[in-house]
Amino acid sequence: MVLVSALCASLLLFSCADNSIKASDVSLDFLNAYFATDYSKAASYCDDSLSSKLLEACKNFEILDSTIKADIISSSKNIKFSINNSNKINDSLMEVSYQTEITSNTAPVESKMVLKKSDNTWKIIKLGSL
Repeated sequence: MVLVSALCASLLLFSCADNSIKASDVSLDFLNAYFATDYSKAASYCDDSLSSKLLEACKNFEILDSTIKADIISSSKNIKFSINNSNKINDSLMEVSYQTEITSNTAPVESKMVLKKSDNTWKIIKLGSL
């Protein structure tokens, strides 16, 4: 009986941690794609609404002068980011906190994103808090 209880408790802990890891992985993949200026890939980590907004906001990137575009790509590669933590809002919503640091001379900027789980897939639904 004690063994069964311990097994159930372990499964519960691992399943909760697994939700956090998957949401964090999606968040990290989004940030990697976004700061690599691969906006189409970044949009693939978002729900339809946010994806459309992101692609609309970034559509002029492809038609920029090649020198300006190269400068943006170069600058974006120097941006450092990390996932700080994930907070479960409910079974299908997670809030992920992350920070970005543009240069070593500036303080990191704390930000959040909200992800929703649908069909066992995490999608970003909001940049910022709920």
